[in-house]
Amino acid sequence: MSAARTWRASSLTRTRRPCAGATLRRRDLAPDGALRDMMLWTMLADEYPGSPAAPVDIEAYDAAGRRIL
Repeated sequence: MSAARTWRASSLTRTRRPCAGATLRRRDLAPDGALRDMMLWTMLADEYPGSPAAPVDIEAYDAAGRRIL
């Protein structure tokens, strides 16, 4: 995904559902071998049911490997 497209998508996400985020600079390797930024997003459990992600069938685990969704 291009940087511009990623930025547009992240801006849309922020307007639909408030989420804390972080950008890790040059932490991910693109298919062409270039380093690229990685965006991390968080969502609290009580925010999930009303989010655009709610209809998607997913599994989520905490840092200890326990299933939380």
